[in-house]
Amino acid sequence: MNKQQLIQQIKEKKSFLCVGLDTDLKKIPQHLLSEEDPIFSFNKAIIDATADYLGPAIERNYQRWGELFEPEQLDADNRLEPLERNPRSYEEALGQLKEWIAERGEWLDT
Repeated sequence: MNKQQLIQQIKEKKSFLCVGLDTDLKKIPQHLLSEEDPIFSFNKAIIDATADYLGPAIERNYQRWGELFEPEQLDADNRLEPLERNPRSYEEALGQLKEWIAERGEWLDT
């Protein structure tokens, strides 16, 4: 997304909300650096703060998409059923992620 597309999205959605979790360890607040996993703690804090803002949109998301997987979908080897949900390479995992993001984007636009 370029700058112009971002500005257009902000105008259309009437919101500046954008959450990024590509955390730079050098930018994590000092009080979180002593945590066992500072990046996880920082990202969790962002998610928790954002969840309050999003309110009913979270429930709507789960009603449509559910969890990414249910524990009962795992086989004895902790692989997801059906097996095609388990990527065999980085490229396959990336393809699955892109498809998942595209489907969610189409749903969000409806």
